[in-house]
Amino acid sequence: MKHLPKPLMLLSLLLFCLQLFANTVIVKGRIKDKEGAAKAWWPVTISVDSTLNANCIGHHTVYTDSSGHYADTISCSNTIQQVFISTYDCNYQSLFHVEKPNGNNVVQSNFTICVAAPVCYAAFYMTKDSSKPKRIVAHAVANTSVGDSIKQYLWIWGDGDSTKTQAAQASHTYKQDGSYSVCLRIKTVKGCSSYACDSVEIYSKCRAKFYYTSLADSSNGYGVRTFSQQSFAPPGDGIVKRIWLWGDGTKSESKDSINATHYYNKTGTYNIALVIKTKRGCSDTARMDVPVPVNGFQCYANFVYTADSSMVYFNSSASHGGTYDSIINRQWSFGDSSYLDGNIVTPSHHYIDTGWYNTCITITTASGCTNTFCNVVRVNHQQTPGECHAAFTDTLWQQSQQGYAVKFNSSYSYAYNGDSVIYRTWHFGDGTAGYGNTIEPVHYYNQPGQYNVCLAIQSSGGCVDSICRIITIPPIQVNCRAAFSYKARGTSIQFYSADSSYAGAGDSIVHVSWSFGDSTILTGDPNPLHVYKHAGTYYVCLSIKTTSGCESTVCGWVAADSIPQTYCDATLYYDTVLTDGEGQKIQFNSNGSQPPSGDSILYRTWYFGDGAVLGGNDAQPYHYYKAGNYTVCLFIETSGGCKDSTCINLTIRPGQAQCVAAFTSYQRSDTAWFNSGNSSAALGDSIIMYKWNFGDSSTALTEISVANPVHHYAYPGTYKVCLTIYTASGCTHTTCTTIDINVSDSIACVPVFTVEKLGPGKYRFNSAGSTTAPGDQIVKRYWNFGDSSYLDGNNINPVKELPINGTYNVCLTIRTAQGCTKQYCQVLNIRDSTTDNSDWVKLLKVFPNPVAGPFKAVVWSKINNIKCEVSVVDAFGGIRRNKSVRLTEGVNILDMTATGLTTATYYLRVTTIYGSKSKLFFKL
Repeated sequence: MKHLPKPLMLLSLLLFCLQLFANTVIVKGRIKDKEGAAKAWWPVTISVDSTLNANCIGHHTVYTDSSGHYADTISCSNTIQQVFISTYDCNYQSLFHVEKPNGNNVVQSNFTICVAAPVCYAAFYMTKDSSKPKRIVAHAVANTSVGDSIKQYLWIWGDGDSTKTQAAQASHTYKQDGSYSVCLRIKTVKGCSSYACDSVEIYSKCRAKFYYTSLADSSNGYGVRTFSQQSFAPPGDGIVKRIWLWGDGTKSESKDSINATHYYNKTGTYNIALVIKTKRGCSDTARMDVPVPVNGFQCYANFVYTADSSMVYFNSSASHGGTYDSIINRQWSFGDSSYLDGNIVTPSHHYIDTGWYNTCITITTASGCTNTFCNVVRVNHQQTPGECHAAFTDTLWQQSQQGYAVKFNSSYSYAYNGDSVIYRTWHFGDGTAGYGNTIEPVHYYNQPGQYNVCLAIQSSGGCVDSICRIITIPPIQVNCRAAFSYKARGTSIQFYSADSSYAGAGDSIVHVSWSFGDSTILTGDPNPLHVYKHAGTYYVCLSIKTTSGCESTVCGWVAADSIPQTYCDATLYYDTVLTDGEGQKIQFNSNGSQPPSGDSILYRTWYFGDGAVLGGNDAQPYHYYKAGNYTVCLFIETSGGCKDSTCINLTIRPGQAQCVAAFTSYQRSDTAWFNSGNSSAALGDSIIMYKWNFGDSSTALTEISVANPVHHYAYPGTYKVCLTIYTASGCTHTTCTTIDINVSDSIACVPVFTVEKLGPGKYRFNSAGSTTAPGDQIVKRYWNFGDSSYLDGNNINPVKELPINGTYNVCLTIRTAQGCTKQYCQVLNIRDSTTDNSDWVKLLKVFPNPVAGPFKAVVWSKINNIKCEVSVVDAFGGIRRNKSVRLTEGVNILDMTATGLTTATYYLRVTTIYGSKSKLFFKL
């Protein structure tokens, strides 16, 4: 055996040690508070920066000892160049250090916590360049601690490129279409670092895209409905053909087949493809695997029976196994503790005693679908001979907020020889039933589908008969459409949607939102005027929402350019700016008037309607009025000789306020829809809160989110409804009107409940006081206890444990046999548990602050999946923005927007069952 010379052995050992030391780093430090006291048993997370090819993925968590010191050793296969060390302070805000090993491969990182240490949050949003589809502009909205500032923005574009900037904005042009993850890493002067990512989809060519839903099974097979309105064509191009390939060898082809329907004869998974073609020759295909049936298999159990004294003969041949499926098992429960299993279609059963028996059949199909149907069987050993016949018809009514209403008519049922029907039992096929002797019940179905409806009758002579029939409720149809047109004057675009967008009969549009394609969003105005800063082509989207919940969005390209205008246009509007001893001072504004391109307005002549005339070229005159009605006209003339005029009607009321509350209403049955779109505020002012009083016992409604509310009345009558508006400048105005509510006694119902404390955190709810119309009864109670738990069925007095202090909004929804559905809610404040949870949810940060548009809220939660209401509240207590979110355990960064808010001070408020937390911010 040969040995290396001694000098070579020493050299090899030295190289080995250097390599070993280079791949092993000792990380140590101390954590103390602002007073210098040690923070014992405090967690510290240590990880290696894998982006520098250390080939060491993962992290270690160690804890400080009693003196606040921590230490850890990290070894990797490659040289460790950079280490991340993080912990958190007493407010659960993350603290983050980035360190490089020194010459001895040691990293020393100390933390002083529970002080105003440097904290930063990376956040950004992206906009697309409408003229360059592959170019995006990223805008950082990151924030830092007071006294700190961001010294570097690192943009990682997701395609291998990155950009370092000192400015808060950067742009990037992608070489290829696709989906990219864009990330921003910021570094501050005081060493804070933060990281945030978002995704962007780049497409410069046409793009096919679709989604799908199910249709009710029919004799045609299993139905699938597809929607392709999200498909895209570039500016100046348009989709001229859509081809649907259904995956079963068939296809549909049409220019207008934006939405398509197809039925399959067999179950399975089908690869559906959408091929689009544009007028410029672009083509794209989208594919999706679709399970058929979409919502799983559907089957329906059913039976009828005849009774001969104590012997009852059943027939379940009307049970339906589903399209192209078959029943393989029927399990019978006869209601007298006896059962029958197998697949017997027509069993018979002998009952020992007379009475009513709840008999059920449960079917199972070859595909695994199960369904149960129950009916009450009357057994009478001494039944009087006679004959009766059960029969009914059904009529589908118009869709409403409660779902689809079906009116049943059993007047065709009869009994012979002077006998009469005295009792009717309805089973509506959705788990609900109606009892008594209702001849024409109305029932509401929540979901489309097929329902097995049964009617059982009994005559005064003891005759019993029943009939069952399957009815079909079609899928709820989308019955609203967003549409808009526009008129361009250079870069000033007047949009119109009020006349072209529509809602279905009995419905109304209550929310309008515009996205103008230049990062500007506007809500509330159906016909806005928008001025673009630069000429170009912009992708504009309009979204609407109706009272019934129907939503629709339409998008299109709008050109804002300098095309010469060949006409002139006179426009004016006005506002009340002062009320004093001289009367109402009205400020007029004609700046929206337009001359032809290259021309200018030379003369403006104002006719104020009270005999006063103003010549010259004053674009914004004011005029004093006494109470009365006036017609105000403006005449313009340009240097080139173009002339135009416009007139408006002006009504001045005695003591007219600087803001006006106004609303319209629409009533149907027990429901009223209100719209306050005609309310107005003075020039430069804005409405910040609406307060409604509906004239019944309901609590006044004050949330800004219900400027156009819907209200349900429990009883018929005449109600005085009042609306009060509040503006940012302090103006208030109230208007009232009366409405007539005609509620049919057959569908009136009132839910109510009381709360009884049984012990610490334990409560009994009692809904026995809920009432219905005469002859009606409650068949279903649905409890929502406000802690994400629910109870279905018909429990009158449930007992619930609420062991955690907090505020719970407990709601009871009832449904009656005749179709009345109402909800009653009561706020329950729990303050007696021993658990201290006041700090289980914390609002840590609002950034940036002041706010210009989009902003972030940082919320910490101790527990997972807690419901949270996030609200923007003005100085008057009015809710200006509101959304519901689910918080995860730890830090949650929530996206909010202040777009559309006037310049003022606001509060961001987060509310959970553990209370509310607020932080102040200022809107620029």
